[in-house]
Amino acid sequence: MEESARKRKRTSLASGAASLPDIPSGARSSSLASWERARSGSASCAAQAKLAYEDPFWSLVRTGDAEGIFGEVRARPEVLCERGPEGETPLHMLVLYRHFEVARALAGRYPNLILDQYTGENYKGENCVHIAIVHHSLDFLRFLLETSQKHGSIRKLLSARATGLFFARGQPCYYGETPLGFAVSTNIRRRNIGRS
Repeated sequence: MEESARKRKRTSLASGAASLPDIPSGARSSSLASWERARSGSASCAAQAKLAYEDPFWSLVRTGDAEGIFGEVRARPEVLCERGPEGETPLHMLVLYRHFEVARALAGRYPNLILDQYTGENYKGENCVHIAIVHHSLDFLRFLLETSQKHGSIRKLLSARATGLFFARGQPCYYGETPLGFAVSTNIRRRNIGRS
C-alpha cells in the first residue's frame, strides 16, 4: 500500500475510533468468558484458534474488520478487555495478526490497553511491544512508544517481562524477557535499516 493511501486509511480509522465510547471502569478486570467458551477440554492454543474462527467478535479481530470491531465496541466497549484462552486481549491479537492500522486506531483511543499483558502460562507478560518487535514493525512500534510516552506509561510498558513457558530460558524463543531484550535478540534495527 502506498504511503498516501496508508495515511488516508489511518486517518479514517482514527476518526472512527475517536467516536467510540469509554470503557467502563469495572471492565479492566473482565471475566474470561470467551476463554471458558472456547476451552472445552482442548489445549489453549487450539482453543485460541477455535475462538478466532467461531466467536463472532474474535473473528472480526482475526480478519481485522475495523467496521465490525468498532460496531461491537460501540455496543459493548468492555469487549476490548475480554481475554482469550492464552490470556490475550483483542489488541494483542490485532497486532499478532498484523492488523496494525486497526490496532493503532484502538490504542490511540484507549492508550491504557497498550499496557495489557498476556496472563496465560504460555505467553505470560508479553505485550504489544514485544509482538511488534517480533514482527519488525518499526512504524507501529514507534507509535506504541510515543503514545505510551505521551500518557506517562513508557516505563511500565518497557519493563514488561515475557516470562511464559514459550519464552523460558533455553527455549528457541527466549528473547531476554523485556522489550529491549526482544529487540536485541531479533536484530530489529539491523534488519530494518533503510526501511524505517
